[in-house]
Amino acid sequence: MSWFNQSTKIKCNNRWYNLPKKGEDPVIGVCLDGTGPNHLTGAKMPNFWSGNYRDAHAFLPTVTNTNNVSIVTGVAPSVHGVVANTILESKNAGGREMLIETPLTQKSALKCETILSCASQKGHPVLVVTAKKKLVNLLGNGVHHNSLVVAIEDLNDENSPSLKALEEKGLDRAIGEAGPPPHIYTPEASVYCLRLAFEILSLGKHTGFSPSLVYISTTDYVQHLNSPKSKISQDYYEAIDRELGRLKGLGRVGVTADHGMNEKTNLLFIEDIVSKQNLTCKVGIAIKDAHMIHHLGFGSYVTVHTQDETAVMNIIKTLPGVQRCEKNDQGVVEVFGDKTTAFGSTQDFHYKSNPNLKTRTIRTHGGREESLIPLAILFEMDPEVNKRFLQTARLYNKDLFYFLCQ
Repeated sequence: MSWFNQSTKIKCNNRWYNLPKKGEDPVIGVCLDGTGPNHLTGAKMPNFWSGNYRDAHAFLPTVTNTNNVSIVTGVAPSVHGVVANTILESKNAGGREMLIETPLTQKSALKCETILSCASQKGHPVLVVTAKKKLVNLLGNGVHHNSLVVAIEDLNDENSPSLKALEEKGLDRAIGEAGPPPHIYTPEASVYCLRLAFEILSLGKHTGFSPSLVYISTTDYVQHLNSPKSKISQDYYEAIDRELGRLKGLGRVGVTADHGMNEKTNLLFIEDIVSKQNLTCKVGIAIKDAHMIHHLGFGSYVTVHTQDETAVMNIIKTLPGVQRCEKNDQGVVEVFGDKTTAFGSTQDFHYKSNPNLKTRTIRTHGGREESLIPLAILFEMDPEVNKRFLQTARLYNKDLFYFLCQ
């Protein structure tokens, strides 16, 4: 029998989830942004390693929006529709067809429900704490007003929706308990996500806010700027583990990631390379978002748009470090880089945007080589569920809540 012996079942995207009733311990899913298995080997993380662990997989492209949405929907990008952070799409502008950058951050990008929305609409309040405010619309899509969605990046603005939402539920005191909200470009921002969630859950016991489902999504600032073996990285993961230990005292915790991270020494500026052959193209940088300090606009997956597809693809296929260059099912040319290769558009764009680029080590993601991620359940599972967890041939981050809610 499942540990949810008096739970309520909900169905979301053809999967069943058992949720605790009001007053029972919540289910807490954590996404450690930018975390591959290699990040977890040096730091002391007794709480993380206290349950069952599997190497799992993120979806391609291995970027934040795509995989956070996979985690909270339980399905692949081909189903939920968020196929990148940003896409290039053809739109009519003033009577002309133009390629326009479209960030996939709005609710309209989603093609299906989330587990969070399904739960809240069935009377199960949910709590979402994310470092990045760009995820608020996606993670909060369809979530009932019985729930709470908070972005750490938002909390230093006294007029922010996140702060107002906390105040409306009488939970703004949680910020006082957690301490002043840190800047998004600090290691503390991610640790603070877990700490604030703990304080909200603790305070909620006295204010009547008792979520059944909790989702916490951190940021990958540390991973973009530091190698897994660095002291900064190890200190960061040990701080994360301490917060995981506190959360374990409040509910059933599971951890996964949206993607891994690799150092890129081979930077290819595709538009420049193609132009030298007297051809033109436009590069769609899937990783592109508001947090350019993290990755400087470089990713190991891009799309390429051109009127000379065959010629341009032949050029790209010959470049060192190109792992794959082919059309997808929608007829869009996709390019994947290997472990040490990342793509940009033009040197002018990247160097003007980032004057220190020539002295900066680029650590980024987007390709296949960043798809290996952790999946850990930090409590003793029912034997049958545990057997399924250990014997399933290939697990994905989308399976986190499935195994938490059995």
